[in-house]
Amino acid sequence: MDAEWEKQWEEHRKRIQEITKLIVDNSGGIEPESSNDLLDKLRGVVKESVGVRTEVSKLTTVMQNVLSQVDACNDMENVKIKELHDIESQKDVMAPTYNYESQFESFLGSLRQDAEDSFIVSQQADTASVDPWTKKPIERPVRSKSCAHVYDKSSILTITKTKTSFKCPYIGCKLRITVDDLEYD
Repeated sequence: MDAEWEKQWEEHRKRIQEITKLIVDNSGGIEPESSNDLLDKLRGVVKESVGVRTEVSKLTTVMQNVLSQVDACNDMENVKIKELHDIESQKDVMAPTYNYESQFESFLGSLRQDAEDSFIVSQQADTASVDPWTKKPIERPVRSKSCAHVYDKSSILTITKTKTSFKCPYIGCKLRITVDDLEYD
């Protein structure tokens, strides 16, 4: 492992030892249950720390192997990083963080979807009275039976003189419309 990592690990280990010593030295001044609770929590910290250290050690070894394979064959397609995926699937150290992040992203996504839906509804309410081709208010409404969008009769008549069928001009609508698809509102 990296020398800096080893130095940080050693400092972390010393802090845990100091905290343990403080708990044990002051156990006479606090209730035994509180002392035991603190020690149990500290055991959990130690267990997690050891897991992280083991994970870092394994990942370092895997990365060294991968780098040596890359150097040896100089071709990324031949490098096998299955070991890295196996290690990641064995122990997910960051599960609480990922869980919180996924909950946050889900919440944010639903807020964004609600805002987008509100915008689309308000936009549809605003554009329902405007012809999509001329961008003028609809005076004589004509509705498509297939997609239910509304157009002005004069713009439809202009288009049907040159084309027998046409694509609905509303954004996101992919239907083709013919004169037979139209009904007067």
